[in-house]
Amino acid sequence: MTTSFSLTATQVIQYAFQKMGVIRGGGAPSANELTEGVIELDAMLKQWAALGPFIFTKTLGSFPLLANTLMFELNSQTIPVPALRILQANYQDVNGREIPMFSMSRDDYFNLPIKNNAGVPTQYFFDPQPTFGQGNFYIWPMKASVTTEQINMIYQRRIDDVVATSALGVPQEWLSTVGYNLAVMLLPNYGLTDESAKLVVAQAAQLKQQAMDYDRDDSVQLKPETRW
Repeated sequence: MTTSFSLTATQVIQYAFQKMGVIRGGGAPSANELTEGVIELDAMLKQWAALGPFIFTKTLGSFPLLANTLMFELNSQTIPVPALRILQANYQDVNGREIPMFSMSRDDYFNLPIKNNAGVPTQYFFDPQPTFGQGNFYIWPMKASVTTEQINMIYQRRIDDVVATSALGVPQEWLSTVGYNLAVMLLPNYGLTDESAKLVVAQAAQLKQQAMDYDRDDSVQLKPETRW
């Protein structure tokens, strides 16, 4: 039994062109079509990073705190892969106990009258930077002294740039979703509006909705029964 199925970006682009009917059978995209497909695929995945689905980009990370430090630059030296947004952050003390932190907006953080208060960090503000792979993580209050305290995070990583010959950084469960939705992105370039194109659009929408529906962690919530 194996579970190693994957597709390169070129194969996903070929898949999309086949769904569009632009190439058939064992045909392959031309050099121009491949270049066009890489651009559209890269742009689409970057958009998905902001709008979803993005459950496959959720990543765990942590970094140590420093004494009297408010801002920590998150880069390849501090976390495994670049962060786009922080989904959850916990402060971990010297005994390994974790305290959930509250996210602050940009305005909330910069409206703090005194930012260098000393204490246990309970809030954070994350400022992603335009430079790929960087972001600034602000805490409040800050630690006056540290030993082994750190911040543990669940964050959404940035999606890797598309390289035609490399495996696409998407789980195998979503490859058809990506392929169909790439076909929809490419349809206007070829002026395709026939019934086959409409079927592709409908199938792409259904697959993407399934991915969005799946794009949440499993949880069980118990609600008290209401009696009147």
